[in-house]
Amino acid sequence: MIVVNGQIVEGIYKEKLKTSKSRRRIPIIKVLLSYLKNQFKLTGNLNSYVFLTPRSQKHYHGSGKIREQIWVKALKKANVPYRNL
Repeated sequence: MIVVNGQIVEGIYKEKLKTSKSRRRIPIIKVLLSYLKNQFKLTGNLNSYVFLTPRSQKHYHGSGKIREQIWVKALKKANVPYRNL
């Protein structure tokens, strides 16, 4: 289960979410667990966020960079039509 209880806005963590429905629990598929555990091996010891930028090893400052640098490329590579992140 992924628990959303905060957000990063322009590089700053905020507990106050945009709407009350933004605070939520998201079920995850079992296949994803092994990938998250492997990712934790890479970034978990840094006492940081799960996903860090490859070059600076700092957290992403917003979804824009993730969408531009990772999401859109991954969708194109998988030949999947664009969908929201």
